[in-house]
Amino acid sequence: MWGRGIIPLFWPKNRCHIILFQIFNPSNFYCRYKIRIFNFHFRYEFWFMHKELLLARHGEAVSPDIAAVDADRSLTAAGMQQVERLGRLMAINGQQCELLLYSPARRCQMTARILGRHLHPGNSVGVPSIYRASRDTLLELINDISPETNQVLLVGHNPAISMLAAYLTGEGHLMFSPGMIARLHFEDLEWNTVSKNTGSLEEILQ
Repeated sequence: MWGRGIIPLFWPKNRCHIILFQIFNPSNFYCRYKIRIFNFHFRYEFWFMHKELLLARHGEAVSPDIAAVDADRSLTAAGMQQVERLGRLMAINGQQCELLLYSPARRCQMTARILGRHLHPGNSVGVPSIYRASRDTLLELINDISPETNQVLLVGHNPAISMLAAYLTGEGHLMFSPGMIARLHFEDLEWNTVSKNTGSLEEILQ
């Protein structure tokens, strides 16, 4: 349900005023602000909103020499515990997730399943192209997300996940360790316009 607050900023002493509407959707965990300017001749209105992207590297996985096929590598016990802890922490903090995208590799499937139990995403999709993806492949995937979706969690692999986070935020030092999650915001953008240095790094969880 939408809630609305109205804050008068300038009353019509000269028959002109500005009213700020703050519209908050608790189910989507974001705010939009609508400003209307009235005078004799015009009314102008516009919206401010943001998209939120959570980039996650899968939790700690078994060593490559234990599994014959890389995609079959599962999380270690410590890796599962770490992801479980992060999932609980995000749930306590009220983190929302409308869309969960993950690599079909077993370690990413397990990571996504644990996080999904806590975040209850509206839709969860395994995307084959995330496995062994390049930075640009992940960016194309993000650019194709529906504009109606506002919170997205993507679970993938290094080096692409680190390269993507650095590319989007300009934070060149970012290097994801197993189980690390970065929360990025994109102000007043749609997914198809997300590109280099358009995001801000809000938080790192690990």
